[in-house]
Amino acid sequence: MRVKLSQLLRAMSQACDLVEGKDLGHGQRLTVLALAFARASGSFEMGEKAELAVSAMMHDLGLASVIHQVHQLTGLRSRELMARYPAVSDGLFGLGPTEGAAELRALLARHADHGARTLQALGYGDVVAGTVASHHLDASCETWSLASQVVALADLLETGTYPLDTAEARRAHGVDLLQDIEQSRFDPELMEAVRPLLETTELWEEVFFFDDLGAELDLIFETTYGQWIEFEGLEAHLRVLAQAVDAQTPFASGHTFEVSRLSRRIGERIGLEPEDLNRLHLASLLHGVGRLGLPIQLLEKGGGLTEDEFCLLHTYPNITRDALAPLADLRDLVEEASTHREKLDGSGYPEARSGDGIPIIGRILSAADTFMALISDRPYRPAYARSRALAIVQAESARLFDGLVTDALESVYREGL
Repeated sequence: MRVKLSQLLRAMSQACDLVEGKDLGHGQRLTVLALAFARASGSFEMGEKAELAVSAMMHDLGLASVIHQVHQLTGLRSRELMARYPAVSDGLFGLGPTEGAAELRALLARHADHGARTLQALGYGDVVAGTVASHHLDASCETWSLASQVVALADLLETGTYPLDTAEARRAHGVDLLQDIEQSRFDPELMEAVRPLLETTELWEEVFFFDDLGAELDLIFETTYGQWIEFEGLEAHLRVLAQAVDAQTPFASGHTFEVSRLSRRIGERIGLEPEDLNRLHLASLLHGVGRLGLPIQLLEKGGGLTEDEFCLLHTYPNITRDALAPLADLRDLVEEASTHREKLDGSGYPEARSGDGIPIIGRILSAADTFMALISDRPYRPAYARSRALAIVQAESARLFDGLVTDALESVYREGL
């Protein structure tokens, strides 16, 4: 099983968008801008463009490691945060002095180091790691590379122009933003190269539709990283997404990996072939991605949910589908992962599927996810004993859960989880 690197990074960038509370596509729009700036500057060779593209799409990969603390401090995510605390966000982009909020500033800056370490562990090298680690610095720092400046400038301009409705409005506001930036914060030659580019509506149309980004990335990656990621590399990247999901709230810590471990044992017990076990493993790593798009207040609510809150909660499998839509080569796998909240009798969500309309991977994930949730602490109750959790799942066998799967779960339980 393999996937194009361009598809994988675009999907991961959309997961990062969910963490930030930004609309899907922020990382891709930013990347279109960054690559356009690189072409205009004339300072990037093909390999350097590949490194820049990875850095741009993955610049906020480490944000999940601090988002819970940010939320505790502010109750806000990125766009709301920048509106509420302009001094902090300006300081992060090197646009002016900060006024207090030191703890928040430190949290928002720390994510860059975490993202850099993660990308280095994935094999993207020192240049990408360095670019991501330093993209919140400014020109007063000797280590602020041209690539970091390009990413920072693209991030600022995308965030500032996205809410506007037309290419012309974005063009005009983008030019205004560039004029407002303190020129000494960025390389003067970069600013001069970028200015005429921002004055064209064609650029802004390209940025906010980004239809050709995948093909451009395939071409750029071909000679640097290769176009394809094989199973081991794919699994390593998806583990990073799973870690982001589990970092969202302390109550979810380790949940995805426990579901993955239990699902595989159930799959082995019912006789899945090795290839299907691998699919099950990857689907288990993806099944909770949509939760990144849910408010943390909802995930940590101590009491019962209102009807509106239930409706919002029930959207997260569809958020998973939307966020991972760039994974065209893994569309069936994403679909299987997104069915883990469906129930045999049609009472599940988001599509009220029933019976054989739920793939076996979805049925396994449903039972494993429920069991692991029951034996874990939640804001509204303490963890159940494993024997009680098993009894609850078994009691719903053939109504909510596949009997073959629950029998396998019981066998795994008897063997020792």
